[in-house]
Formats: sequence, C-alpha cells, structure tokens
Amino acid sequence: MDRERVDSLVELAACIAGEADVIDDIIVLYTRKGKPGIRVLENGITAAEAVFLMEAFKHDLLEKVNNP
Repeated sequence: MDRERVDSLVELAACIAGEADVIDDIIVLYTRKGKPGIRVLENGITAAEAVFLMEAFKHDLLEKVNNP
C-alpha cells in the first residue's frame, strides 16, 4: 500500500484533488475537535467496498507493526 503523510488538511485536500481523475473509491474517517464520534466522507461506495478498504488498511497497519 502506498502511503503519503501530509501536515495539514489543505495539503490533504490538494493531494486528493490532484488524483481525482484516477481515484475509484475513497473513504475518509475523521474526528472533530469538541465533538464526539467518528465522521466519514465517501464517494458513494458500497458497504462492501468500504469494508474492503478498511480491512486492507488494517492489514497494512498490522503488517507494519510486525515488520517496522
């Protein structure tokens, strides 16, 4: 999995916008200051596509824990 780190939300939005013509599915999980709960932005993906993206990301994170 390719990963990119950005230092600000503006940079994040610019990265996504720059790739907009080649992005198939996207899900963004975030929290807001002073407001409990997780929020999500997505582009109309199905529940199955969302689960696949989250599980693929979880697998990548766990792999990095075992092999830093």
